[in-house]
Amino acid sequence: PTTPPTTPPGGAPGETTATEPGVEPGVESGTEPATEPATEPGTEPATEPATELATELATEPGTGAGKPDQAPAGAPDGGRQGPSGVFAEPGPPVEIDATELLSCYGLTVWPAEVVRSPDEAVAAAGRLGWPVVVKVADPGASRRAGTVRLGLTGPELVRNAYTEFAEQLGEGAELAVQRMAPQPAVPTVVGVVDDPAFGPVVSFGLGEVTARLLQDQGFRLAPLTGEDAAALVRSVRAAPLLFGQYGYPPVAVDVLEDLLVRVGRLANDLPELARLDLDQVLVGESDVMILGARATLRTPAGPRLDGGPRRLS
Repeated sequence: PTTPPTTPPGGAPGETTATEPGVEPGVESGTEPATEPATEPGTEPATEPATELATELATEPGTGAGKPDQAPAGAPDGGRQGPSGVFAEPGPPVEIDATELLSCYGLTVWPAEVVRSPDEAVAAAGRLGWPVVVKVADPGASRRAGTVRLGLTGPELVRNAYTEFAEQLGEGAELAVQRMAPQPAVPTVVGVVDDPAFGPVVSFGLGEVTARLLQDQGFRLAPLTGEDAAALVRSVRAAPLLFGQYGYPPVAVDVLEDLLVRVGRLANDLPELARLDLDQVLVGESDVMILGARATLRTPAGPRLDGGPRRLS
């Protein structure tokens, strides 16, 4: 059954339409009326370019709202992939003196020379300036007692120190002569390890005993901001020694923090860096002095997939 003919709104007299019961005029059966999208006061609807950009970011791998690239299971070296998409085995590690590497980041290692005879030791001391230190050239020697002679002020003292080491280590042993660093200063250790899970990690501690034996070290992921470096310095339990407590003089903590930022930048820039040891770093009243630096390099399996900055969550 149909309703009696009616005149449509705005229609000419005599024109009629038939409608079904319960259906408004001008709307087809089974369809919903068109509605305008609701917007909050003071906001504009999304424009077409913004919508396209959001879609692109959501669908492009590793960006925006899309999920980051996932390394295939079993990928070597923590999931580093070469440009061709093929995973390569990293090359064998090579240990080097890191003096030149650090100089690229504005960090200077305290001058030293390797010597192989008493005469070479005296000549090196004259070039470097008195007083000097004579020590075993082995990078890990600072962890052993009796491998350093401090405050040598003349040629005879240098010859005697060299002779003592030669008797202990044998003729032809490599020793290093280094100019004595200004005192007073607080000894610290700074390092970097490329962790398979977290990437490059910067470590910091005070002295050999507190840092390594007592495991009083702090860690931050590279690269470091100034705030990261300040927090890292203050994270160790022995940090009060840097601020004039327990008989130590106040030292240049701001310069130490700058060094940590530079080391973090170096670690972040070089995927070839497997390990870096700055041993030791003396923090004085106005400057820091790096007494030795060794780096372990290896061929990476490919570019890093993480672009940083990295954060623990």
